[in-house]
Parts: sequence; C-alpha cells; structure tokens
Amino acid sequence: MSALEDSLAAHIRYVGLPEPQRQYRFSLSRRWRFDFCWVDSMLAVEVDGGTWTGGRHTRGAGFEADCEKLNAAVIAGFRVL
Repeated sequence: MSALEDSLAAHIRYVGLPEPQRQYRFSLSRRWRFDFCWVDSMLAVEVDGGTWTGGRHTRGAGFEADCEKLNAAVIAGFRVL
C-alpha cells in the first residue's frame, strides 16, 4: 500500500465515511484488487497516483491493463472512482 492510499484512508476515517475493505479482490479468475471497496454498495476507489510522474498507471502497458481491469469491474456491476 502506498502513502497516498494511507492518506486517503485517513481522510475517509476523518470525515466519518464507512470503513472500506482495502485491497479487495473482486475477480476470482484474475489477481485484480481494488485499493478501496465498499462491497455492499458495489463502489470501489482506485488510487493511481500522479498523471505526470511517469508511473505504471500512465505508461502504455500499465494504462491498457488498468482499462481492462476497470472495464471488467464495471461489467461485474461495480462503480469505480
């Protein structure tokens, strides 16, 4: 888990939102996990980091893999932020 995820978790607690499950595995056939998930509400939050940092989520293969994961999540009925 990243420092950014820990910061978001602290903000979620501070404002009194229900506690999400962290690193929730939503696919049995893949190793896909959500950073945060409110399973009963079918709501997930992914923390991708900065757009201009050159990290995995902004490079071609990483972005493509994220699109595949998020599309599968939506097809399964999740809303992903």
